Amino acid sequence: MMQEAVLRTIIDHNVYSSTGYMGGELTEQRRKAFEYYLGEPFGNEQEGYSEVVSMDVQDVIESTMPDMMEIFGAGDFIGTFKPVGPEDEAFAMQATEYINYVVMEDNNGFVVLHDAIKDALLQKTGIIKAWYDDAPVINSREKSSINTLELAELMSDDDVEILEIDEIVDGRDDLTLTPDGVLYDIRYRHSDSSGRIQLDVIPPEDFLITRWATDLETAEFTCHRVEKTVSELIADGYDRDTVLAIPSDDEQIFNEEKFARYVTDEEWPGDDESIDQMMRKVWLYECYIRVDYDEDDYAEMRQVVCAGAGYTILSNEEIDEHPFQILTPIRMPHKVFGRAQADLVMDIQLLKSTVWRQLVDNMVRVNNARTIIWDGFVNLDDMLVMRPGGVVRAKGNPNELVSPLTTQSLGPYAYPLLEYCDTVRETRTGVSRYNQGLDATTLNDTAAGISMILGRAQQRKLLMARVFAECGFKPLWKKLLRLSINHQNKSRVIRLRNKWTQIDPREWNATMDVKINVGLGHGTQESRQAAVGAIQEMQQIIINAQGGRPGGMVTEQVIYNAAVERIHTLGYRNHEQFIADPSESPAPEQGPDAATMKVQMEMQLAEQEMTLENERKRMQMFLDHQHKMEELGMRDARERTAQDFRAASQVTQLELKRDMAAAETAIKEQAANQAAGIA
Repeated sequence: MMQEAVLRTIIDHNVYSSTGYMGGELTEQRRKAFEYYLGEPFGNEQEGYSEVVSMDVQDVIESTMPDMMEIFGAGDFIGTFKPVGPEDEAFAMQATEYINYVVMEDNNGFVVLHDAIKDALLQKTGIIKAWYDDAPVINSREKSSINTLELAELMSDDDVEILEIDEIVDGRDDLTLTPDGVLYDIRYRHSDSSGRIQLDVIPPEDFLITRWATDLETAEFTCHRVEKTVSELIADGYDRDTVLAIPSDDEQIFNEEKFARYVTDEEWPGDDESIDQMMRKVWLYECYIRVDYDEDDYAEMRQVVCAGAGYTILSNEEIDEHPFQILTPIRMPHKVFGRAQADLVMDIQLLKSTVWRQLVDNMVRVNNARTIIWDGFVNLDDMLVMRPGGVVRAKGNPNELVSPLTTQSLGPYAYPLLEYCDTVRETRTGVSRYNQGLDATTLNDTAAGISMILGRAQQRKLLMARVFAECGFKPLWKKLLRLSINHQNKSRVIRLRNKWTQIDPREWNATMDVKINVGLGHGTQESRQAAVGAIQEMQQIIINAQGGRPGGMVTEQVIYNAAVERIHTLGYRNHEQFIADPSESPAPEQGPDAATMKVQMEMQLAEQEMTLENERKRMQMFLDHQHKMEELGMRDARERTAQDFRAASQVTQLELKRDMAAAETAIKEQAANQAAGIA
């Protein structure tokens, strides 16, 4: 086993010989880039002359940042995992959603992406640190009016520590709420020991790496140095006596990059000594080094945490991999550090500032030209006083005694030079005045010409974005997958796509590949919308040729994919609120095969024929019955007519007889009356 003193010596050597430790060309370039971004003076200024500074570095970076954030933040997922085998299909989608949740929800994903990309554009590298923090998260909580059963449940939880209990006598008779008639007000401490993946962006000056390293994975030494208080180190679990013995003095307070970062805020990085011993700051070195500590002829990766100028070792353990991932916008082969976007325009900023200053000074001299006077014939005091309507006394002809000393204007020469500098800047960076909205004559140019200019500018940005994706975010996403699988020891329930989902990364395949989704396509957003619209029109033509139904060349899934892309180009990230994935919809019931359908059709025809035959017979029976009923009805009618006739005849005969009897009686009475009159 290696002695601790030997290990400290190895760490001391690696720290001092690492890139970016104290000074060096890299440190100077990054410090200079930061000062150019802030528009700091160059150091060649002269009193009484213009000190204006062109802000080209700031303009280029701030014009690139919105596109980069749109590229990586416009889609639903930054990275999409791809299954290795059929058994990984469901896990790949779940891993995609979960890792995106870890980045954007568990961590402030927007800030992490923003700061890392901006560091890369300005200072060559953006360093993201990803680690699994299993330190328990302790929160103090209170609950009021809980019953005995709820109290017993809390006390049985190993993650709960009861701090205070107040007993309250309840006068209610509801035994379901208070079985024993007692309620409690409690204060307790809850400890969440499940752990979380943490992401942080490290300042470039606080990251150390082996000099001459060609890539991050094969580097023999990497280190994150950070200033922490004694209280923070003790809270992290390090030995109290060891931490108190670590001195605060460290030469890192003289780091040029750190000084440039804070000097504009009137802060001196080392001028923060605290009277409180617990708030005293010391430098912590979190080193990841390949070393044969076990002396088994194999140099393993170890995490060695040490502090102070003497590199007092606080912890030492073997690990699988370091937690760092680097972003660089302009990759240089066989080097860890590439070039920053600021490196491309710093010389232009210096040149433009110099021309600009000379132009301003020239304008001052033109507007305040000097004058040649004849000594003794012109009143000098009058000439020195610049007063509207003032009088200058002279002895003789003024045209002969006073003449201006003409200064030639630099405008005809300076403005074309400034224009040329802007053209060079656009060529180098891809940031043109058109995509900055600075050129008022753009409306007079042709649409094709503007599209060509913007397309060329976008190509440079897309190349930077692809380098970020393939060399930075892709390895980072794989690292996050491995951290989840190796360290999350229990399942977790989170809300994904508006549904509560149980996630257990231990079932996933750690070798799954990942694709980083670059949200910005070729051309502008408008051209992407037009392209998707053309694809949808082509799909509609194919569907019409297929009889108006999806299938064949254009399936429902293909139509869904085009619709999702169209929704994204319109600026909406959550397409689920507009359209449903057909692959997740319940499958329609499968119809019968051809033979079964033939048998079913024959049976249906037979049933129809039988039904028609029965209906015909029923109708015939109905018609026969109707005919018989009609015959019976006619016979009955004839009989009823004869009976009616006979009855009518009898009535007539009776009426005739009655009338005849009445007539006879009347005749007899008349005869009797006549006889009585004669008598």
